[in-house]
Amino acid sequence: MKTIGNVTLVAVLVAVLGLGLPVQAEETDILDFMPAIVGSALRRPANLVAQGQQRAHAIKLTWKDKSTSEDGFIVERASYQGTDFVRIGITAPNVTTFYDGNFHTGWAYDYRVKAFKGNRESASSNISTGICWIPLPPTAPSDLVAIATSSTSIKLTWKDNSDTESDFWVYRGPAETGPFDLVKDQLGAGATTWDDTGRTPSTTYWYCVMAVAGSSSSNTSNKVSATTPAPAETNPVLNGPSTATHYFDLVWSYTWPPGGSANDRYVLQFRNPSTNNIWTELASYPACPTCEFRTSPIYQEILPDRTDIGNNSEYRVTAYNNGVPKYSNIVAVYTPYLDMGLYTPFDNVVMKNSLDSSVANTVYTNAYDMVGTAYVSTGLVGIGVVNSYLTAASALQFNDYSGHPLSTFIQGRTIDKANLVLTPYNVPIPGTTYSVQPFAAAYNPATLTYNNMPAFLVNPISVAYPPTAAGAYWVIDIKNIVQAWANGAANNGLVLRDYGIVVDPQGNIIHPGFTITYLFDNFSLETAPTYAHRPRLELIVK
Repeated sequence: MKTIGNVTLVAVLVAVLGLGLPVQAEETDILDFMPAIVGSALRRPANLVAQGQQRAHAIKLTWKDKSTSEDGFIVERASYQGTDFVRIGITAPNVTTFYDGNFHTGWAYDYRVKAFKGNRESASSNISTGICWIPLPPTAPSDLVAIATSSTSIKLTWKDNSDTESDFWVYRGPAETGPFDLVKDQLGAGATTWDDTGRTPSTTYWYCVMAVAGSSSSNTSNKVSATTPAPAETNPVLNGPSTATHYFDLVWSYTWPPGGSANDRYVLQFRNPSTNNIWTELASYPACPTCEFRTSPIYQEILPDRTDIGNNSEYRVTAYNNGVPKYSNIVAVYTPYLDMGLYTPFDNVVMKNSLDSSVANTVYTNAYDMVGTAYVSTGLVGIGVVNSYLTAASALQFNDYSGHPLSTFIQGRTIDKANLVLTPYNVPIPGTTYSVQPFAAAYNPATLTYNNMPAFLVNPISVAYPPTAAGAYWVIDIKNIVQAWANGAANNGLVLRDYGIVVDPQGNIIHPGFTITYLFDNFSLETAPTYAHRPRLELIVK
């Protein structure tokens, strides 16, 4: 293989490419096997490697120490393929690393190392070639100034002393001695200012700035500090709607001054100007230095009750800091008369029973039923008890408004209107009449059986015939029933029952609420699944 001096071309390429590999195998000679005889011999270093270091902007030399009593090592350098080696450094004994930082970027240099003791020198090591392509780092910025522009913001300015930087990096620490953390990079070349926002009031921060060029960087700038002032005294700011027909949110924000105590808190208050006009505590929230309620904004859901209907309710928030109250603005919320539409929260339930064995006491849910008979025997004629023949009915429950009991809104109030609205799927036989009665006890539609039919309250509301066209609304006034609920009666649901006796030519009693194929459940949710056709209760509450 072709050689250059006493170094192979492969060795030069390895060193130039910075692979950090030795240029030759570890050197040995006969002295390695004679330690007892030559233990104090001054021997030449071996396995010298020169490698460019990008980050340090230097050429790093490493070698193997073959001596045992040297005073140190002499490092020499020559221009690439040159013959005149010049001493560039001396190390202490047993040191096997040297950094050359005084060179021209992109130039190749040959290096060799000798061991010395007194005025004696060993033979030279192998020659290794090194090169560093990294440009000189940029000049450090100077004249850094930090000025607090608010209780949460500090503005930094500095002088750009370099024309080779690609970015500026900003470091921040709690003290002049650090530790400093990188808080902003990629400010771009030529940047001379940056605003550090989101700081804590009444706090001192230290800064320094560094210029960066690719993978090299300058020294840091001078270190400066700035202290954010205490925030200006403020009061909580409260926001809410002007009108509420259902639950609503009150939202408030407040900047707590420094030096809080464990007793810091918010107090949410309300009053009704039309009554006693006295502020009453609605809720209290801790705002101690480590409590979550110290961070704004705070949200609180409010549900108007019956005393709010038709009135303005006023709300305010008080922040107690070290025992000193700070009052928010007052938010007035008007709760108008309630105009609501409630739908049954489950599918309609159909039930039918008979005093004879022709139809068992049965409950059917979610659809009309086509099992059973449409008549009972003539033996029932003349008994004189209207309810003794086959009866069919639908059970309806209205006791929930957006997750809240209906009593929340109507208790103690005047019911201005209450209509039960049904949409017939099928038109019953003419002559059928109906009644609406409240249940005397609660029922569970999921497990309902009517072997013992629940009792109904007396004084049913008799209604006229339903519409003669399928799909037409059937409005039944049940204001008296709902007013009883508002006055404290139990709301156990409603039963809609049909009545009437028709005798066919053969003398059989036919219940006119049935057709030949469809039983009473003409109002099933399954037959008309949209909300427009579901049984609903329309209310206006004063």
